[in-house]
Amino acid sequence: MVKPALLLSATALCALFTMGGFGLTAGSASAQVSDQCAAPTLVSPASARDLPRTSVALSRTRDFRVVAVGSSSTEGTGASGPTMTYPAQLDQILEARFPGAKIDVVNKGIGGETAAGTLARLDRDVLALKPDLVIWQLGTNDALRNVDAKTFATQAVEGIERIRRSGADLLLLEPQFLPKQAGNATYAAYVDAVRALGAANGVPVFRRSAVMRYWLDHKQFTATTMLSGDQLHMTDASYHCLAELMANAIVPSAMPAVEPPSTNASAQAIKLLSGPTAVRNAEMPR
Repeated sequence: MVKPALLLSATALCALFTMGGFGLTAGSASAQVSDQCAAPTLVSPASARDLPRTSVALSRTRDFRVVAVGSSSTEGTGASGPTMTYPAQLDQILEARFPGAKIDVVNKGIGGETAAGTLARLDRDVLALKPDLVIWQLGTNDALRNVDAKTFATQAVEGIERIRRSGADLLLLEPQFLPKQAGNATYAAYVDAVRALGAANGVPVFRRSAVMRYWLDHKQFTATTMLSGDQLHMTDASYHCLAELMANAIVPSAMPAVEPPSTNASAQAIKLLSGPTAVRNAEMPR
Protein backbone atom coordinates (compact mmCIF):
# COMPACT_ATOMS: atom_id res chain seq x y z
CA MET A 1 0.00 0.00 0.00
CA VAL A 2 1.30 3.45 -0.87
CA LYS A 3 1.53 5.68 2.17
CA PRO A 4 -0.48 8.89 1.73
CA ALA A 5 1.43 11.83 0.35
CA LEU A 6 1.66 14.81 2.66
CA LEU A 7 1.52 17.37 -0.09
CA LEU A 8 1.31 21.13 0.23
CA SER A 9 0.84 24.18 -1.92
CA ALA A 10 3.72 26.06 -3.45
CA THR A 11 2.89 29.06 -1.23
CA ALA A 12 3.00 26.89 1.86
CA LEU A 13 6.32 25.44 0.75
CA CYS A 14 7.95 28.87 0.88
CA ALA A 15 6.93 29.13 4.52
CA LEU A 16 8.66 25.81 5.19
CA PHE A 17 12.08 26.67 3.79
CA THR A 18 13.42 26.99 7.33
CA MET A 19 12.58 23.35 8.14
CA GLY A 20 15.37 20.82 8.39
CA GLY A 21 14.13 17.80 6.48
CA PHE A 22 15.53 14.41 5.76
CA GLY A 23 18.96 13.68 4.38
CA LEU A 24 20.73 10.60 3.18
CA THR A 25 24.37 9.80 2.76
CA ALA A 26 26.61 7.12 4.11
CA GLY A 27 25.72 3.87 5.46
CA SER A 28 25.35 0.64 7.24
CA ALA A 29 27.91 -0.98 9.50
CA SER A 30 28.84 -3.53 6.84
CA ALA A 31 29.29 -0.99 4.07
CA GLN A 32 32.73 0.16 3.04
CA VAL A 33 33.38 3.81 2.23
CA SER A 34 36.77 4.95 1.01
CA ASP A 35 38.51 7.70 2.94
CA GLN A 36 38.13 10.06 0.00
CA CYS A 37 34.36 9.51 -0.07
CA ALA A 38 33.63 9.57 3.64
CA ALA A 39 31.43 12.23 5.21
CA PRO A 40 31.19 10.87 8.78
CA THR A 41 29.94 13.98 10.53
CA LEU A 42 26.77 13.82 8.39
CA VAL A 43 25.75 10.31 9.40
CA SER A 44 22.90 9.39 11.76
CA PRO A 45 20.77 6.22 11.89
CA ALA A 46 17.98 5.83 9.35
CA SER A 47 14.74 3.89 9.31
CA ALA A 48 13.61 1.61 6.49
CA ARG A 49 10.23 3.30 6.94
CA ASP A 50 11.31 6.01 4.50
CA LEU A 51 12.14 3.55 1.70
CA PRO A 52 9.89 0.57 2.48
CA ARG A 53 9.79 -1.02 -0.97
CA THR A 54 13.56 -0.74 -1.28
CA SER A 55 14.07 -2.26 2.14
CA VAL A 56 11.84 -5.24 1.37
CA ALA A 57 13.44 -5.87 -2.03
CA LEU A 58 16.99 -5.81 -0.74
CA SER A 59 16.34 -7.66 2.51
CA ARG A 60 14.73 -10.50 0.55
CA THR A 61 17.43 -10.40 -2.14
CA ARG A 62 14.94 -10.17 -4.97
CA ASP A 63 14.83 -8.10 -8.15
CA PHE A 64 15.39 -4.41 -7.48
CA ARG A 65 14.97 -1.66 -10.08
CA VAL A 66 16.06 1.94 -9.61
CA VAL A 67 15.31 4.69 -12.09
CA ALA A 68 17.60 7.71 -11.79
CA VAL A 69 16.02 10.76 -13.42
CA GLY A 70 17.16 14.33 -13.69
CA SER A 71 19.59 16.40 -15.71
CA SER A 72 23.28 16.27 -16.61
CA SER A 73 24.46 15.10 -13.17
CA THR A 74 22.39 11.98 -13.74
CA GLU A 75 23.12 11.64 -17.45
CA GLY A 76 26.79 11.83 -16.53
CA THR A 77 28.27 14.98 -18.05
CA GLY A 78 31.85 15.20 -16.84
CA ALA A 79 32.30 11.42 -16.64
CA SER A 80 34.80 9.76 -18.96
CA GLY A 81 32.17 7.36 -20.27
CA PRO A 82 28.75 5.79 -19.62
CA THR A 83 30.13 3.28 -17.10
CA MET A 84 31.46 6.09 -14.90
CA THR A 85 28.18 7.95 -14.36
CA TYR A 86 26.80 7.78 -10.85
CA PRO A 87 23.84 5.51 -11.83
CA ALA A 88 26.17 3.04 -13.59
CA GLN A 89 28.55 2.97 -10.63
CA LEU A 90 25.62 2.64 -8.22
CA ASP A 91 24.47 -0.41 -10.20
CA GLN A 92 27.94 -1.98 -9.94
CA ILE A 93 28.16 -1.35 -6.19
CA LEU A 94 24.71 -2.76 -5.44
CA GLU A 95 25.35 -5.84 -7.60
CA ALA A 96 28.55 -6.51 -5.64
CA ARG A 97 26.75 -6.17 -2.31
CA PHE A 98 23.73 -8.25 -3.31
CA PRO A 99 25.02 -11.03 -5.58
CA GLY A 100 21.78 -12.98 -5.24
CA ALA A 101 19.58 -10.15 -6.49
CA LYS A 102 18.93 -8.87 -9.98
CA ILE A 103 19.88 -5.18 -9.71
CA ASP A 104 18.91 -2.77 -12.45
CA VAL A 105 19.75 0.92 -12.16
CA VAL A 106 18.36 2.71 -15.20
CA ASN A 107 19.83 6.08 -16.17
CA LYS A 108 17.14 8.44 -17.45
CA GLY A 109 19.04 11.71 -17.09
CA ILE A 110 18.84 14.39 -19.80
CA GLY A 111 21.27 17.30 -19.72
CA GLY A 112 19.75 20.73 -19.14
CA GLU A 113 16.45 19.41 -17.83
CA THR A 114 14.30 21.34 -15.37
CA ALA A 115 11.56 19.97 -13.13
CA ALA A 116 9.05 20.78 -15.89
CA GLY A 117 10.97 18.62 -18.34
CA THR A 118 11.01 15.69 -15.96
CA LEU A 119 7.26 15.96 -15.41
CA ALA A 120 6.64 15.92 -19.16
CA ARG A 121 8.28 12.52 -19.55
CA LEU A 122 7.70 11.05 -16.10
CA ASP A 123 5.11 8.46 -17.17
CA ARG A 124 6.99 7.32 -20.26
CA ASP A 125 10.59 7.31 -19.03
CA VAL A 126 10.19 6.55 -15.33
CA LEU A 127 6.87 5.14 -14.13
CA ALA A 128 6.41 2.85 -17.13
CA LEU A 129 9.54 0.98 -15.98
CA LYS A 130 7.81 0.10 -12.68
CA PRO A 131 10.73 1.06 -10.44
CA ASP A 132 11.07 0.09 -6.80
CA LEU A 133 12.95 3.36 -6.22
CA VAL A 134 13.10 6.64 -8.10
CA ILE A 135 16.05 8.96 -7.51
CA TRP A 136 15.03 12.41 -8.71
CA GLN A 137 17.85 14.90 -9.14
CA LEU A 138 16.36 18.37 -9.36
CA GLY A 139 16.87 22.07 -8.75
CA THR A 140 20.16 22.95 -10.44
CA ASN A 141 18.84 24.02 -13.84
CA ASP A 142 15.74 25.60 -12.33
CA ALA A 143 18.08 27.81 -10.29
CA LEU A 144 20.40 28.63 -13.17
CA ARG A 145 17.46 29.38 -15.47
CA ASN A 146 15.74 31.52 -12.85
CA VAL A 147 12.52 29.48 -12.83
CA ASP A 148 9.88 31.11 -10.64
CA ALA A 149 9.98 29.70 -7.10
CA LYS A 150 6.29 28.87 -6.90
CA THR A 151 6.37 27.26 -10.33
CA PHE A 152 9.29 25.06 -9.31
CA ALA A 153 7.60 24.10 -6.04
CA THR A 154 4.31 23.26 -7.75
CA GLN A 155 6.05 21.09 -10.34
CA ALA A 156 8.14 19.31 -7.73
CA VAL A 157 5.12 18.56 -5.56
CA GLU A 158 3.25 17.20 -8.60
CA GLY A 159 6.17 14.91 -9.37
CA ILE A 160 6.32 13.68 -5.77
CA GLU A 161 2.61 12.92 -5.83
CA ARG A 162 2.72 11.03 -9.12
CA ILE A 163 5.74 8.93 -8.13
CA ARG A 164 4.17 8.02 -4.81
CA ARG A 165 0.88 7.06 -6.41
CA SER A 166 2.80 4.58 -8.55
CA GLY A 167 3.93 2.74 -5.41
CA ALA A 168 7.64 3.47 -5.90
CA ASP A 169 9.91 4.77 -3.17
CA LEU A 170 11.35 8.22 -3.81
CA LEU A 171 14.67 9.84 -2.96
CA LEU A 172 15.37 13.46 -3.91
CA LEU A 173 18.91 14.43 -4.92
CA GLU A 174 19.63 18.10 -4.27
CA PRO A 175 21.83 20.36 -6.45
CA GLN A 176 25.58 19.96 -6.38
CA PHE A 177 27.86 22.30 -4.46
CA LEU A 178 29.45 24.78 -6.86
CA PRO A 179 32.28 26.93 -5.50
CA LYS A 180 31.48 29.61 -8.09
CA GLN A 181 27.96 29.83 -6.69
CA ALA A 182 29.00 29.75 -3.02
CA GLY A 183 28.02 33.39 -2.54
CA ASN A 184 24.86 33.21 -4.61
CA ALA A 185 21.93 33.25 -2.19
CA THR A 186 19.53 32.31 -4.96
CA TYR A 187 21.36 29.10 -5.80
CA ALA A 188 21.50 28.25 -2.09
CA ALA A 189 17.77 28.90 -1.89
CA TYR A 190 17.08 26.18 -4.42
CA VAL A 191 19.14 23.75 -2.34
CA ASP A 192 17.02 24.78 0.65
CA ALA A 193 13.88 24.40 -1.47
CA VAL A 194 14.61 20.74 -2.23
CA ARG A 195 15.27 20.10 1.45
CA ALA A 196 12.03 21.86 2.38
CA LEU A 197 10.14 19.74 -0.12
CA GLY A 198 11.53 16.63 1.53
CA ALA A 199 10.70 17.85 5.01
CA ALA A 200 7.17 18.91 4.11
CA ASN A 201 6.33 15.74 2.20
CA GLY A 202 8.16 13.10 4.19
CA VAL A 203 10.59 12.32 1.37
CA PRO A 204 14.26 11.62 2.09
CA VAL A 205 16.77 13.97 0.48
CA PHE A 206 20.35 13.07 -0.38
CA ARG A 207 22.20 16.23 0.64
CA ARG A 208 24.74 16.31 -2.12
CA SER A 209 25.65 19.95 -1.62
CA ALA A 210 26.52 19.39 2.03
CA VAL A 211 28.55 16.27 1.26
CA MET A 212 30.52 17.96 -1.52
CA ARG A 213 31.26 20.94 0.70
CA TYR A 214 32.47 18.51 3.37
CA TRP A 215 34.81 16.86 0.87
CA LEU A 216 36.35 20.22 0.04
CA ASP A 217 36.55 21.43 3.64
CA HIS A 218 38.33 18.23 4.68
CA LYS A 219 40.62 18.24 1.63
CA GLN A 220 39.33 14.90 0.37
CA PHE A 221 38.84 16.62 -2.98
CA THR A 222 39.92 19.87 -4.54
CA ALA A 223 37.67 21.89 -6.78
CA THR A 224 39.56 20.54 -9.80
CA THR A 225 39.31 16.87 -8.76
CA MET A 226 35.68 17.11 -7.62
CA LEU A 227 34.41 19.05 -10.63
CA SER A 228 35.23 18.75 -14.31
CA GLY A 229 36.81 21.50 -16.39
CA ASP A 230 33.58 23.50 -16.59
CA GLN A 231 33.48 23.67 -12.76
CA LEU A 232 29.84 22.62 -12.93
CA HIS A 233 29.75 18.87 -13.42
CA MET A 234 31.28 16.10 -11.34
CA THR A 235 34.19 13.82 -12.31
CA ASP A 236 34.66 10.04 -12.42
CA ALA A 237 36.03 10.13 -8.86
CA SER A 238 33.31 12.30 -7.35
CA TYR A 239 30.58 10.37 -9.21
CA HIS A 240 32.08 7.23 -7.69
CA CYS A 241 31.90 8.70 -4.20
CA LEU A 242 28.34 9.85 -4.83
CA ALA A 243 27.47 6.28 -5.87
CA GLU A 244 29.20 4.78 -2.81
CA LEU A 245 27.33 7.02 -0.41
CA MET A 246 24.08 6.64 -2.30
CA ALA A 247 24.39 2.85 -2.06
CA ASN A 248 24.90 3.09 1.67
CA ALA A 249 21.95 5.44 1.93
CA ILE A 250 19.42 3.18 0.24
CA VAL A 251 20.53 -0.10 1.83
CA PRO A 252 18.64 0.42 4.97
CA SER A 253 20.95 2.89 5.75
CA ALA A 254 21.71 6.21 7.34
CA MET A 255 20.36 9.73 7.31
CA PRO A 256 22.65 12.67 7.88
CA ALA A 257 21.13 15.47 9.88
CA VAL A 258 22.54 18.62 8.32
CA GLU A 259 21.95 21.74 10.36
CA PRO A 260 19.23 23.78 8.65
CA PRO A 261 19.94 27.37 7.61
CA SER A 262 19.09 30.15 10.03
CA THR A 263 15.70 31.82 9.82
CA ASN A 264 17.18 35.08 8.57
CA ALA A 265 19.27 33.37 5.92
CA SER A 266 16.30 31.39 4.70
CA ALA A 267 14.06 34.42 4.57
CA GLN A 268 16.61 36.22 2.43
CA ALA A 269 16.99 33.15 0.24
CA ILE A 270 13.24 32.94 -0.30
CA LYS A 271 13.10 36.60 -1.25
CA LEU A 272 15.90 36.21 -3.78
CA LEU A 273 14.50 32.95 -5.11
CA SER A 274 11.28 34.73 -6.01
CA GLY A 275 12.95 37.77 -7.52
CA PRO A 276 12.81 38.60 -11.24
CA THR A 277 16.61 38.77 -11.63
CA ALA A 278 17.49 36.10 -9.13
CA VAL A 279 20.46 34.35 -10.72
CA ARG A 280 23.15 36.66 -11.97
CA ASN A 281 26.35 35.69 -13.74
CA ALA A 282 25.45 31.99 -13.59
CA GLU A 283 26.84 29.44 -16.00
CA MET A 284 24.58 28.36 -18.80
CA PRO A 285 22.31 25.51 -17.68
CA ARG A 286 23.59 22.06 -18.62
